Amino acid sequence: MLNKCRKPNITTEDIIEIAKDIHIYSHLPESMDFTDLCSEIAEISYAFFERITMD
Repeated sequence: MLNKCRKPNITTEDIIEIAKDIHIYSHLPESMDFTDLCSEIAEISYAFFERITMD
């Protein structure tokens, strides 16, 4: 997990893998679902998502 955090660019797949590790090994509040966890990771990693549309 830490190796993914040291990359210069983090991908959506990296965020999901990090969230899986945290979800498995942490005691999270019951109100926090997996999507919330991914959102928190994306927020602290300064990630942004770009929608690509096909013409």
